[in-house]
Amino acid sequence: SSSPSSSFCMSLPRADRKAAHGKRSWRNGMAVVLAPCNTSDTMQFFSHDAVSGMIHPEDSKQFCLDFDFDNKDLRPLTVFRCDKTFSRAAKPRHQSWDFSNGSAIKNRGTGSCIAVGPKNIYDGLAVRTL
Repeated sequence: SSSPSSSFCMSLPRADRKAAHGKRSWRNGMAVVLAPCNTSDTMQFFSHDAVSGMIHPEDSKQFCLDFDFDNKDLRPLTVFRCDKTFSRAAKPRHQSWDFSNGSAIKNRGTGSCIAVGPKNIYDGLAVRTL
């Protein structure tokens, strides 16, 4: 077990994951928050597909980072089913992101970056687009 550091990482609240048939599952609209980094917390594990640009939580390739796509600042960063936004207003590639170590995470479709928002959600700081 690892103790938390003074750094913060993107995380998903455990309380938001519904258990289905004994297995944890994801759901559309889960809010991404910042929490103290902890290398043993799987809710802070994400993978990035450099080709599609999608960032997936923990163990799911069906869900990816998403946000409201109306080009307004400070929209919450969420997890949503990949390629299924149910909106004709969504810009192409709004679920795709570019970044490299030490750089901002920038949305390919809108040019918005991920930032910390002014409100707390659950026990962490809200992660939003800007």
